[in-house]
Amino acid sequence: MGAGRTLEANYVGRMDRHLLQSLDLAEPVDYTDPSGDGDYFTARTTLAKIADANGQNSGATVQPSPYFEHVFPQMANHDYPGGSATQVYYSD
Repeated sequence: MGAGRTLEANYVGRMDRHLLQSLDLAEPVDYTDPSGDGDYFTARTTLAKIADANGQNSGATVQPSPYFEHVFPQMANHDYPGGSATQVYYSD
């Protein structure tokens, strides 16, 4: 290059790593119950199958799941007096 000339270069790349917009921040975490009663994805899949079998009826009665009873005990009796945490999670 001769005198009086400049070179300007830019790079627009397609490769990204760990950018905030490439992460799904709303993705649930597969939390494992410390008492050994399974993980969130398995427990949620079981409730989804029950919902499908009941025609998506949110008022259907479901049996308590040890996972939801141990991990979300504060949900018991919430909005549904006498309801288990599993029933409240399923109905909501």
